[in-house]
Amino acid sequence: MAGHSYAQEDTLQAKNNSWEQLTQEELLDMPLEDLMLLVKKHKLSSLEELYEKVLNPEIQTASRRQEKYFNAPISIHVITAEEIMNSGALVIPEVLRLAPGLIVRQKTNGNYDVHIRGNDNIPSGQNLFYSENSISLVMIDSRPVYNHFQGGTFWETLPISLENIERIEIAYGPSSTLYGPNAVSGLIHIITKKETIEGWKSHVQAQYGTYNSQDLQANIAFGNKKLLTRITANHQKQKRFQTDYYAFDQWMDTITRGRYIPVDSLSFFAPNTQEKFPDPSLALEKTAANVYIHYKQSEDAGISFSSGVQQSNIQSIFLDTREFSLTGRENKSMYSHLKYYYKGLNFTTSYQMGEQNLALGYPSYKFRFGDFHSTLDYLFHWKNIKIHPGLNYQNSYIDDSPSLTDNKTGVFNGKQNLSNTAMFLRLDYLLKKKIRITAAGRWEWFTVPKQDYLSYQFTASYLIDKNSNIRVVFGKANRGPFMWDYHVNYTQSNVFENITLQTHYHKNPDLKLLEMQMFEMGYRANVSKNISLDMSFFYNITSDYNLPQGILTQTSPNSYDLDVQNDNLPLQSYQMGFGFMLETFITKSVRAKFFGNLQQTNLDKVDSYYQVNDSLMVVVKNDSKIHKSTPTFVGGFSIDYYNKKRFNAHADLYYISTQNVFTYDGMKQVNAKAVLNMKFSYRFWKQHQLFLNARNLLHNNDYEFIFGDQVGSEVLLGLNFLF
Repeated sequence: MAGHSYAQEDTLQAKNNSWEQLTQEELLDMPLEDLMLLVKKHKLSSLEELYEKVLNPEIQTASRRQEKYFNAPISIHVITAEEIMNSGALVIPEVLRLAPGLIVRQKTNGNYDVHIRGNDNIPSGQNLFYSENSISLVMIDSRPVYNHFQGGTFWETLPISLENIERIEIAYGPSSTLYGPNAVSGLIHIITKKETIEGWKSHVQAQYGTYNSQDLQANIAFGNKKLLTRITANHQKQKRFQTDYYAFDQWMDTITRGRYIPVDSLSFFAPNTQEKFPDPSLALEKTAANVYIHYKQSEDAGISFSSGVQQSNIQSIFLDTREFSLTGRENKSMYSHLKYYYKGLNFTTSYQMGEQNLALGYPSYKFRFGDFHSTLDYLFHWKNIKIHPGLNYQNSYIDDSPSLTDNKTGVFNGKQNLSNTAMFLRLDYLLKKKIRITAAGRWEWFTVPKQDYLSYQFTASYLIDKNSNIRVVFGKANRGPFMWDYHVNYTQSNVFENITLQTHYHKNPDLKLLEMQMFEMGYRANVSKNISLDMSFFYNITSDYNLPQGILTQTSPNSYDLDVQNDNLPLQSYQMGFGFMLETFITKSVRAKFFGNLQQTNLDKVDSYYQVNDSLMVVVKNDSKIHKSTPTFVGGFSIDYYNKKRFNAHADLYYISTQNVFTYDGMKQVNAKAVLNMKFSYRFWKQHQLFLNARNLLHNNDYEFIFGDQVGSEVLLGLNFLF
């Protein structure tokens, strides 16, 4: 928590706490005599064991149960609360630039496109809508938070603030066996704070930036050894770095003629622009509040409940409207989440409901929605085997009927449902404390498609010695069904000079779900007391991509009907890559992390077309069989300097290589870019801090996402109060 890193006064108090509650910075700040008292108090064999207990934290995402990070059977990375607060990141996607293999591109200020390792914008040559990540699962405390309209994550709708987060665990590769559909390329698991509190404490952070950015986070927590209650609230507002918009001049000629248009000229390109862009300067505005209650009955039994509301409003790239690259998006939602655990039994259930408008000024994209998730699982031991069966049920709906009028139709024209039921089993076997083998399978059946799906994951790891191990992973996972793929049902009319085109979008209940198979080898080592290393080589094959395809019929000399439905493509992608993470304490006061991910994606059967009556042909063709929309390399570093008296400094750099992006709206090169951020904090009284937060210090304002906004530099001044 902000302020702990520099508080000398906390040192003597920290030694009386359990080691689980110590932050890495507190450990580094403690005098040697206090460290030795901790060793003696907790009956540890040495100072090194104390360091190991804090620097090798417990994680839960790899196996759905607590285990040491070093022993995780798959590739996984952890971003701690201290790293998050020290980094100065303003939103959750920006934090993910601290992890290896995460491709994070800013669309507009505070709004990001996030992918795990790649496989993005496939197939190319399509609407930007199809470049959204729908193959990575995002969860908050085991609660899925992806949208069922298209399968991606609306990051601005996550109700939690950065200060609420205990850690973020990123699992790489197919993970559907334990967590369900969409965990294809990986899983981002956000875990909130649940520390034991005797009495009460509160935290307030406020910062203001040069582009009128506003960030306010506040929480109060109170409890005892059994009961914890935390109430949080947050508000954030960020402005665009420009007020012009990328406009597409003509439906069939956007590659050469699309350009950025000043805001006062928008009405020449499209009607109703006041409703579509009520505040051209706005990038993001969100407000949220949460309550968390946790009762700990015993060490292995307890119950927790959380609930929250949020309201958000952004301008970003999501739906292609054939007019502008940006659209406005509004969302209001609330959720409740209940979790009960007793020894090996674990039950969790959640429900979310709300209203969303995915494209302001376009009435067809306003919906009500609801999502229900429930999981029951049990872990028991038999000799050297852990047996972990479970059941899962999910149900979601979207309803656009409240926004329909007599003369307007919607995308779905009524209430539409999707549901799926699954059972899973995971076996975990340890042989002679050296060899660990896991096998997991998940059988899932859906309302649509009618075909059942099996996902699986097999791992084997070998402990070379107490400081190093190797691992092998093989798995398969599938994407889930989305409303856009299986329930779209609307008609769109377009006029081009004297030609009228009626496009009818139809459902396809037989559409197959996208699947990925992956093989991975990894090595993890504590090279020395102060250096840890994690490396992985991966290879994956992805198939059953889909795309809208249609049949054109001439109904009169100047009129055509186009009947469209989503169909699977023969296209397959083959990705090979290498990732690494090196973490070191250069000195007692300086911590550094270096990471990178190198990959190449090749495509097979890249051509797809339809031709009707020799009058229309639409061709999907990549510029080569090497997929160039995914950057070849992403990586960076972060460095923290800790001064136990008053001062802390942080610097991080994120680099993304050149991308050649081909979409329906044009082809452009997105230049390679390095983003440098720094944060300086000064403790002026007790645990209260003043900090300076500088973003994009290299002042490289190149856009990071095709047809997106330029990315400017910004400096923020802030205060942290901890009581």
